[in-house]
This record gives sequence, C-alpha cells and structure tokens, in this order.
Amino acid sequence: AAAIHNLMEDAATAEISRAQVWQWLKHKVHLNSGEIVNKKYYQRIYQEEVARIKNTVSEEEFSEGKYEKAAELFNDLVLQEEFSEFLTTNAYREF
Repeated sequence: AAAIHNLMEDAATAEISRAQVWQWLKHKVHLNSGEIVNKKYYQRIYQEEVARIKNTVSEEEFSEGKYEKAAELFNDLVLQEEFSEFLTTNAYREF
C-alpha cells in the first residue's frame, strides 16, 4: 500500500481496475450510453484521465513523480492481447 494525497492506494485496487478494463476491451462491452469499449474509446478515456491527473497535481510533481510511468504501465497491460497475471510483476521491474 502507498499513501497518496492522504489516501491509501494499494496494489489490489490497481489489479482489479486493470483486469476490469482489459476484460471490457477484450469483450467489447456495450455501455449504457451506447458506446462500445474498444481501443479507440479506451484511448480517449486514457488521455482524459492522464490530463485530469496532470491538473490535479502540480506540473512539477507530475514531471518529477512516477505518474506518467504508472499510466504507461497500465496502458501497456490493458492493451496486451494476452492477460498478464499480475500488474505488480511488471511494476517491480519499472519502479
């Protein structure tokens, strides 16, 4: 677990989120809005969320922190054809 902005974030939460997004992409889930979760839809949401993170933290904190590397790791894992068993295995190599 890691304390981020006075909140506890842990690997299990990241694993669940990553697995869910991977499954939505694989199965091309239909949302209530009528949109389909495909790579194009995912890329749009991914860009929006990275921008939101940049706006939440200072530019200095974003550039000096590991936000971008973490986002890239998440992105790489959810876009893989085969499901990687653990996000943490790849994260340990990066961080």
